[in-house]
Amino acid sequence: MDYQTLLKGVKLYKKLSFDKSYKKYVLNRRQIWENLDQITENEVKNTIIGFLKAWGIRNTNRIKPHELKESLKGLNKRFKILRGKSLINLDFNEKVNINGQKKISEVIKEIYQRLLNLNGIGSTSASKIMHCVVPEIFMMWDENIRKGYGYAGNEIGYLRFIHEMQRILRRVMETYSKSPEELIRKAYPNMNKTLTKLLDEFNYMKFTRGKKEGKDLPNPIEEL
Repeated sequence: MDYQTLLKGVKLYKKLSFDKSYKKYVLNRRQIWENLDQITENEVKNTIIGFLKAWGIRNTNRIKPHELKESLKGLNKRFKILRGKSLINLDFNEKVNINGQKKISEVIKEIYQRLLNLNGIGSTSASKIMHCVVPEIFMMWDENIRKGYGYAGNEIGYLRFIHEMQRILRRVMETYSKSPEELIRKAYPNMNKTLTKLLDEFNYMKFTRGKKEGKDLPNPIEEL
């Protein structure tokens, strides 16, 4: 897939007016997402669960704020060690020090699985929370996107999915002569989004809204 096709999907996504919620809950609340060791129960309710509700996630009433707060605090070290990295350049085999030497791929699976084990957190919610914490690496998905790419909703499926997203993003950047930051600014001159968010918007239009607005978008796998 080339960068022009990616931007075509982004342009379609903009018409849905989801950016207001993304800016409110994700971009304007970086202090909360980036300091999970200090997160409060009210912040879990108002920011994390608030974001999931704004994105139309069902069964958020089953989420236990205290349980989610404690889990995020416990995962803070894993998230923190991934900050400063980006999906397009990520080495999944790089070893990091978390209770001993672990590959980044194992750390990603651990984060996803621990979130998935919580009450009210399914595959879609887990990916959304992970994206909000480290948006440069983690991709959001939903059931339609999972089916579109053919991956299971477990931690192995998610890891394979972001491997695939890395390949797609690398292909996109091969067709663009400037930097990823320049491409992001081209798509969103006034919003501090990430390359992963642009691809998520394409995925959403292709697979979740594909029968309507995204019917003319190509399958990104076939474009590799």
